[in-house]
This record gives sequence, C-alpha cells and structure tokens, in this order.
Amino acid sequence: MPPDHFSAGDAELDFQSRDPTFTDFFRTKASVVEASGFGRVFLLKAESTEDPPVLGFYAICMARIAKPDLPPEQREGAPAEQMPVALLAQFGKDRRVSAARDVANEMMADMIQRVLVVAEEIGCAGIILDTREPKLVLRYEKFGFRKVGHNPSKEKPNQKMFLPIQHAQANVPKNQ
Repeated sequence: MPPDHFSAGDAELDFQSRDPTFTDFFRTKASVVEASGFGRVFLLKAESTEDPPVLGFYAICMARIAKPDLPPEQREGAPAEQMPVALLAQFGKDRRVSAARDVANEMMADMIQRVLVVAEEIGCAGIILDTREPKLVLRYEKFGFRKVGHNPSKEKPNQKMFLPIQHAQANVPKNQ
C-alpha cells in the first residue's frame, strides 16, 4: 500500500524515530503543515499488527534554489537566478521497523513520483533536501541526489543535495 495523506487523528498514532526531531515533527507539526497548505505529509502505514502503526513518513513542499547552488550542468541554461524545486522537508522512519523492510525505498519512490506529476503540471527544476547525517549522504546519492551548495555553519553541518528533475524518473527506486 503506498503512502497516504496525513489526516486528522494521525498525530495520535504511535511513531518512534531514532531522531527525536522527527518524532516531534510527526506529533506536533505535521497536522499544522497539512492544515496550512504549505506542504504535504504522507504516511506509510503498517498493513499488519506485527509492525508499528506508522512505518515512516515524509513531508514535501515547494521551495527554490539559487542558481549558484545548482550543479554546474544545471546552471548553464537556467532561465532565472532562483529556480523552483520540491523540498523533501522531512523523511522519518520508525525505529522499530525491521531492517529487512526497505521503508526508505518505498517512501522515496512515492515522493519522486508525486514530484514528477507536479513538475509536469507546473514546472520544477528538481528535488532538494538537507541532511544532518553524513551517513545518509551515501544513501541519497544512491537515489541520484548530488551534493550542492555550501554550508558555512560548523554548528549545523547540513549537506544540501539536489536531484535534477530530468534524472528523477531514472532514479525512482524500484519497490521490492
């Protein structure tokens, strides 16, 4: 079953991330994001009672990226100094989900497909995300994301990553 829209009452479901910021977002901010219309939150819910009720979730919204932050091949021919992109704002998995179940692939495939539909309708240069976890950079690179931009803050070592819309279709993870 593919991820579905966050709805009233979903914040009450038992979700436990290894990172407390994702758990907090799920419980206190996801419903605000949905209600405001500034973004959309999607849940991958369990199909059996053996799993936690929410396997994972992601939040996406529209954003922009500065032309200098684009990869060199995207900068050339970019029609504006700021380009519209989809932002993968949150991406969390329940810590109790078995490692054998690749929840990240399921959610990433769904997210990319949704962005491709939006890109076809209104235009979009690609998908951006920021990660605080160096080990996740390699995982996102497997989905086709590339490191872009720079982060002058040593306190928050975020890495901005970008997946050009032209490469998104080829990098949709195959659900197993």
